[in-house]
Amino acid sequence: MAAGGASLTESGLPVSKRADGRDKPGHDGRPGGERSLGRDIALVLLLKVVLLAALYLAFFRGDQRPTIDGAAMERHLVAPR
Repeated sequence: MAAGGASLTESGLPVSKRADGRDKPGHDGRPGGERSLGRDIALVLLLKVVLLAALYLAFFRGDQRPTIDGAAMERHLVAPR
């Protein structure tokens, strides 16, 4: 047993135990705190897509652009002589 009552694995790393002696599950219920890297990456990518879509809808939609006709653009760009 290591200090604090935790047992050691074969590699010498401490393992957390419950009061009943079983290993503590990780935050997703798997023993030893393992997480699925693929699930984490998919979740981050999904969140990123949702945030990018929200930004697009908030700031870059076509209906929020001013209408510019050709004559107004010509007057703006071509200086009178």
